[in-house]
Amino acid sequence: MIVPNQAVGSTLLSEIYAPIAKPRDVAAIPANLSDYQHIRDTFGWDAARELLNGLPDGRGLNIAHEAVDRHAESPRADRDALRWIGRDGARRSLTYRQLKAATNQFANALRGLGAREGDVVFVMAGRILELYIAALGALKAKCVVSPLFSAFGPEPIATRVSIGAGRFLVTTNQLYRRKIAQSRARLRTLEHVIVVSEAGENAVTLPGTLDWRRLVDTQSPDFVIPPTAPEDRALLHFTSGTTGRPKGAIHVHEAVVTHHVTGFYALDPHDDETWGGCVARLRSLRAAIPGQRRGAAQSGGGSLGPTGVWPAIPRQLVADRDWRDHDRQLRVDGREVRLDGKTAARHRRRHRAP
Repeated sequence: MIVPNQAVGSTLLSEIYAPIAKPRDVAAIPANLSDYQHIRDTFGWDAARELLNGLPDGRGLNIAHEAVDRHAESPRADRDALRWIGRDGARRSLTYRQLKAATNQFANALRGLGAREGDVVFVMAGRILELYIAALGALKAKCVVSPLFSAFGPEPIATRVSIGAGRFLVTTNQLYRRKIAQSRARLRTLEHVIVVSEAGENAVTLPGTLDWRRLVDTQSPDFVIPPTAPEDRALLHFTSGTTGRPKGAIHVHEAVVTHHVTGFYALDPHDDETWGGCVARLRSLRAAIPGQRRGAAQSGGGSLGPTGVWPAIPRQLVADRDWRDHDRQLRVDGREVRLDGKTAARHRRRHRAP
């Protein structure tokens, strides 16, 4: 809960977290949304589509090609595409070239198991590299990817797999034991479960499952994405189910057009940056949008015109012109917002300032 800074006994985030040092010239980098009114007036979806490559030889539009392969076939090929840091400090990374090969291997594994266009592949894991490899590889094979929240209990998971008629599931050994094994018998459409051994675990093939390393890592790193129409199904998301049975919502491959242009303007990415979540040059973005001068109190208001992404912009949008610590502060009308005692105590337990 956030309370006004006049509250007695409340605490500032900056009193808990250590300052973040930021280069002073960061705001000098030209923002992608440099002239809001001009971009709004001239925006068109045909131009947004032209920002993407499309599959070679005019074979269509595939999300995985735009996210991975086009970069693997460019000067970015040997840059890191994904970096992972485990709870124990272990580190793994994949370049775009390596990610292309890994996702090709997963696509080949699916094909070897008899996957057909439109088959639903559920993915449920923490933020490990295999989660992204599986999702992108399934998109290459023209399967439909459906993410499952790993904090769900067995019943919500079984309900979604049943509604989605999932043929494939990618998960971890631990999650399978805790959340799938007990309901597996009644998941009649679920034919193949591919399990990943997490860091520090020995590869153990559980009954009724396939081991990722033996199945995927032995596949060919070469795969040609088949022709993909923009309206071909790509993603299956579910509503929360809090007011009744969860409902599925299908996204098609052309959704990548909106994803790309939204990120381009709202998150302002540039070639030399490393992304760890939603961190952007928000000062430039805030200055480009007329009338948007408040922070957290307005996070749900306004609009970013044709892209329609304003509610997704991070809440750490500050109203002052000081670039320090924007992602460690919440401000309203130029004043740093305070947290109530319970929230402040939780932050102190998790992130003690040195």
